[in-house]
Amino acid sequence: MSHLSLFFNTKIQDNSSNGLNLSNMGNSYLSPVRYFFHGREIRVFDKRIVHNKAYEGKWWGFYCNFFDSSKGFLKTLIMVYFFVPGLIIGTIAKSFTYLSKKTRIGHNLAKKHFTPIDVMAIGSEDNRLDEDGIIAELAKVKKDPLNRKVNNLVIYGNGNVQFNTDPGFVLMDPKKVVMVGARIIRDPCHSIRLDDKLSGKKRWLEKRFRGISNIKQVVASTFAAQLRVSSVKEALNHRTPRRSFLSSKRFHAVYLVYPK
Repeated sequence: MSHLSLFFNTKIQDNSSNGLNLSNMGNSYLSPVRYFFHGREIRVFDKRIVHNKAYEGKWWGFYCNFFDSSKGFLKTLIMVYFFVPGLIIGTIAKSFTYLSKKTRIGHNLAKKHFTPIDVMAIGSEDNRLDEDGIIAELAKVKKDPLNRKVNNLVIYGNGNVQFNTDPGFVLMDPKKVVMVGARIIRDPCHSIRLDDKLSGKKRWLEKRFRGISNIKQVVASTFAAQLRVSSVKEALNHRTPRRSFLSSKRFHAVYLVYPK
């Protein structure tokens, strides 16, 4: 995320962001910008970032809200009316807040928060982990104060690791999970299976299976696809299909490394 996008399209709050001040004034007037351009909101507490994912503000907001309901229609009209004056007044008010060192520190922390880690390795070729070791390492990652996302997660198991439930990476939302000496299984479980979590999200690559049950009925199931590759490098370089014809986003995927 660019510095300009952080300034105009991100509401950054801290412990002092209560009451009437320039920061709240600037963010309030810039609400129409965030409304139409997928605005975000984060909170900074003692240099720890909390991303408010429930914050509403979608780039397609104009289309969806305009045709959604009378309430959305009125809200969109209000945002259109105040867009230009809000942009001007909000820019001036928020600019003054950057004279404060605390504001600049919050901005830089937000920049780091929105800059994902490209490749994160859990274990290594020389340090293969069992399931408990992998879970422990993923728990440490969750304590990262910047709360950053991971693009590519590489997990080095000892060859006997089988994940039936989430070991802790689903909330990290990696685009690729590369497993060396580990795999996902689908056994009966009292909690939500990892495979169900992934296949239930529309952004993960899936495979479908049709079979015949014991009572001669056709059963259709959806599984998270686990693509076989010969190396970690091959998995990182592989490009998954686009989610749809008009989408620029690609499916997230799980890879299993089986050296040739």
